[in-house]
Amino acid sequence: MAEQLHDPEETAATRKSEPPGQLMVLARHEPADAFVTVAGEVDLLSAPRLTAALDEVLGTGVRYIAIDLTETTFMDSAGIHTLVRAQQRAAGRHVAFICGPGPVLRALELLGLTEPLNVVSSLDEYKLRRSGS
Repeated sequence: MAEQLHDPEETAATRKSEPPGQLMVLARHEPADAFVTVAGEVDLLSAPRLTAALDEVLGTGVRYIAIDLTETTFMDSAGIHTLVRAQQRAAGRHVAFICGPGPVLRALELLGLTEPLNVVSSLDEYKLRRSGS
């Protein structure tokens, strides 16, 4: 398994062409794993794009899914609803949301969702939990 969820050069190149705050979703698949990187703002207008991307990943049947929110700068209730629905749809699979300090983690903490959503602070913590599942 690769050490990073995404290629930093690819993300930087993509980000140059995207307006600030624009939602960017990148998915990478491995035989048993899927990694999804979410960057920018997830709100009422952009949440359907995230929903579609997560539905596509969930449709592959992979057993382990890591959703990296470390580059997500804003998330409203529509975005949080998208995360909760993805976790519900993934029944029987190991899903983790990687979320560093910031407004998204704070919102998930305030709503009491860090445990139900299996929020971890880093890729290393995800790998540790994944190996224990």
